[in-house]
Amino acid sequence: MNKIQRSIEAVMAGTLQVEREPDYCLKLARQVVENANGWKSGELYTRVNIWAHLTPANKRRAPAVPWARSLEQAFIDQRMTVPLGQVRAGDLVFSRLPADEGHVGVVGLDAKGQPRVLENATVRRGVQLGGSVNWVPLEQWGGLTTVGRLPDAWVLEADPVVVHGQPGTAEAERTVVRIFDPATNLQVGTGTLVADKVYVHPK
Repeated sequence: MNKIQRSIEAVMAGTLQVEREPDYCLKLARQVVENANGWKSGELYTRVNIWAHLTPANKRRAPAVPWARSLEQAFIDQRMTVPLGQVRAGDLVFSRLPADEGHVGVVGLDAKGQPRVLENATVRRGVQLGGSVNWVPLEQWGGLTTVGRLPDAWVLEADPVVVHGQPGTAEAERTVVRIFDPATNLQVGTGTLVADKVYVHPK
């Protein structure tokens, strides 16, 4: 499961509250990533070491408030980028419109599996989700300069580990799952999911 996609869907459903005042694109992107990972506010900045990558203009005009352009620079400097053709849900996309502060959005997939961008913007485009939040087809997101790739662990749920035997945990903590043979894609049994392990049910 893509954790970022799940948080984007929560924004669209109204169950995750994000910044809706204009001019806070970076705050919205940060809120989505931090919600997906259960991080405290501002932790994304620490994890990407944004303070070491502030642009000269950012340092001069707002040294205590990072800009989207500085986050883009952090991704570029740390080689955390991919070509546009490899974009996936959970990536961050950047533009330099405006050139000084920049702009950032979060990539997700629509119901047809097509990439879109969740953004906080001063312009209205795509599907409007209230306030300054838009859900925009990627091809309509103008001025794209960089696709930032977050580490897999920040985007994707870890695959569960399958072990044999029954867990000694409360029934409320258990989730029954189906187990498939990856070679044939046929169901071969069921199990109980506890934390990150699947305990196989005896046949």
